[in-house]
Amino acid sequence: MFMFLKKMRKNKFGYTLTELIVVVSILGILAVVASPFVADYVNQAKVSADSANAKIMSDIASRYSATYGSYPTTGAIQTAIAAELNPVPGPEESTKIFIYDSSTGQVNVVDSAHTPGTNEIKITATAGGPLPTATP
Repeated sequence: MFMFLKKMRKNKFGYTLTELIVVVSILGILAVVASPFVADYVNQAKVSADSANAKIMSDIASRYSATYGSYPTTGAIQTAIAAELNPVPGPEESTKIFIYDSSTGQVNVVDSAHTPGTNEIKITATAGGPLPTATP
């Protein structure tokens, strides 16, 4: 009897259709459950990248101020950032922009609906080259 079962098991190759359906169903359920968590991590990474880029640009303005005695103006911020960052990053989300405050040297990520103030300059990356566009 045992020999017969051994022989039968030896000739079996692969899995049954039921086993494959169960495995695919379990993988599908896991994918549906895990996808919102993965999407949240992607959004958090974009926000972190924007904050890091804004910090780098603020540091560039601080180094410029230490060298020249004042924070860069519209044209100077373009040149200073382009010299350090190649290519200049754009905000990860299309609804965000970088705003440079020429009185404090700080760069912040804000909504695109934000209107630049007196000392603020809008910085956007250009698609074709490393030089950012700074609009007062």
